Amino acid sequence: VASSWDGEMPVALFVGVEKRGGPSDGQQGELWFDDVAVTTTALVNTIRREGAPLEVYDAVTGFRFQEGQDLEPIVDPLAYKDGRFDTWHQPPEVRLSSRGSRLRPKQRVRVDYFAVNPVFGSAVASCLLHEGIFEYMQQNAAAVTASYNWAGFLLSYDEMRQLRNDALETAFFATPGELLAWHIRNATRTVRAHSRSSRLYVWDDMFNPFHNAGSP
Repeated sequence: VASSWDGEMPVALFVGVEKRGGPSDGQQGELWFDDVAVTTTALVNTIRREGAPLEVYDAVTGFRFQEGQDLEPIVDPLAYKDGRFDTWHQPPEVRLSSRGSRLRPKQRVRVDYFAVNPVFGSAVASCLLHEGIFEYMQQNAAAVTASYNWAGFLLSYDEMRQLRNDALETAFFATPGELLAWHIRNATRTVRAHSRSSRLYVWDDMFNPFHNAGSP
């Protein structure tokens, strides 16, 4: 909450995931809420890619409906706009297919989907197995190595608050620790391909079980 306010309606988005621990630091002061509204929403910032499937199914029988046959493909066109994510916008509508949907009026259905939850403005987490991550690592290692004869490199694994969350990561790794260990070995090979003798550094708190690297 900012120390001053321009009158714009604030929005807070609460995501139904497990949370460990509490606020790391607190501050004293007074805060006044008025005209508070709490509502359930869905499909805001939905992402569609490999590792992020979307399923629509009957809440009682579990029968799964098909996009393109029973309903139109579900996408959130406002999920990434003008080069950034936002915390809240109008959710996308789910529309029945004109091809003869098997969905019926008043039928209770559930939707399982993956979405991003922006923090620090527009920053979002990434799947560590996404090919774009490896492309960035290769390009970054090559550019940094070419700029100077560096004696060391910082593998910037920092402020990791979630790992092994999407379907691609859970299919290949049993725990977040296994995923991280595999990924840092890959990062080490990436740097070594460009600089064989440089020292590698990491933020200790991300790997130290007596600091932030506790058991889930």
